[in-house]
Amino acid sequence: MLTRVNSLLLVVFLFIPLMSLGDIGPLHRSLDWTPVTKVRITDNKYVYELSFAGARYNSETGSLPVFRERFSVGNPNINIEASITEEVWENISEAALKNIQGFEYIGSDLKISTAVAMERKQAFAAISFVPLRKNPASGSYQKLVSFSIHLRFSEQPYPQRAVAQVYKQNSVLASGNWYKVAVQFTGIHLITYDDLSS
Repeated sequence: MLTRVNSLLLVVFLFIPLMSLGDIGPLHRSLDWTPVTKVRITDNKYVYELSFAGARYNSETGSLPVFRERFSVGNPNINIEASITEEVWENISEAALKNIQGFEYIGSDLKISTAVAMERKQAFAAISFVPLRKNPASGSYQKLVSFSIHLRFSEQPYPQRAVAQVYKQNSVLASGNWYKVAVQFTGIHLITYDDLSS
């Protein structure tokens, strides 16, 4: 009976980590876009920002908004693959485009970044992207209004431990004659052949 319980516990503990790597999604999200806002930087310098509720900004994207969301995961040693589906796009007005900088870096596809971070001993999977694109068919810039997120996790192999340093069994310093030399003052000394032969 005891071996049966042990076998059952072994099976449970082997499959719990695999169950925790389940996929997340589809998670439907909507972005509530606001009109272009004029943000005062200094007394006579302003920046125009395109924004939505919960938008983030960073130095890489400048005045372009970033969508960022994080999900609690049990294992920090995972790979994340994120995809966006069911995308609904809306055109951005020409008036908004002329004031906002950075659109020249926007392509036809979303560039989704994923990362695993630790906070207070809890692992989180984070995804982020700029919800803007240049429509490949019309050439106009568009903002993402709604979409679904799919996250797929796979276990990352644990890093291998460093191989122990291999040392030679016999040192070249183990053979030969050794002599102890005394000096009166510290510093660099010139030792000549005559000093050694006497």
